[in-house]
Amino acid sequence: MNCIEFRRIRLGDPYTNSPELNSHKSECETCRKFDEDILQFDKHLYRALKVDVPDGLAAKILLNQSLQTEPRKPTRWTWMSMAASFLLAGMFAFYQISIPASIDKELVEHIEEEQHIVFARSTLLEDAQIKQVLNSIDLNMHSSFGKVTFAANCLIDGEMVGHFVVEQGDASYTLFVVPGKNGGKLVEFEIDDWHGIISPHRSGSSLAVVASNHIAGDKETMLAIITRVGMAIDPLKV
Repeated sequence: MNCIEFRRIRLGDPYTNSPELNSHKSECETCRKFDEDILQFDKHLYRALKVDVPDGLAAKILLNQSLQTEPRKPTRWTWMSMAASFLLAGMFAFYQISIPASIDKELVEHIEEEQHIVFARSTLLEDAQIKQVLNSIDLNMHSSFGKVTFAANCLIDGEMVGHFVVEQGDASYTLFVVPGKNGGKLVEFEIDDWHGIISPHRSGSSLAVVASNHIAGDKETMLAIITRVGMAIDPLKV
């Protein structure tokens, strides 16, 4: 069993148990951490949905309704207040949707956590292996990314993403394909020893390229990687 099969099964049912799953988890530190994150998320979700209903709530609601006097007719001021409230709520929702929180910090933290794993598994990959990772996040590949030495599905900020290492010249660049995180504009960032670019993609995803400040990772090279990868991927047709 490989990492992709393990994660696909765990996402379908976090409590599935089998000798193959347990064996892989005992050998793979990354999947063991992934398994812990999935179980923790499931517990949080269960607690959030478990709302205790107070005893006698239905009777209290019925009693309250029976004691209500005839409601007053809404005044012009009431309607204006309601309209203003809806307008403010709509503007706030639009602002939240139009300007999503950046995930640059989460990407950098993930790179730093996974550096030893990426280094240990670094080898030139076939296009079929890259396509398998993309298929897991509902995307497909119809042309080459170039020289890719690492490909895996990883959980970042609660979302499954595609994590790749792309070789360009003598330098290595980390590429993330992040479904459902599209800010609508290109963003550059620099955090500690890392710098990168996050760019929207027509699929509704974002493409992020990150490089260490210790290598000559110029903006033009990053944009070239984003352009090449962006042209190579499309939504997966089921």
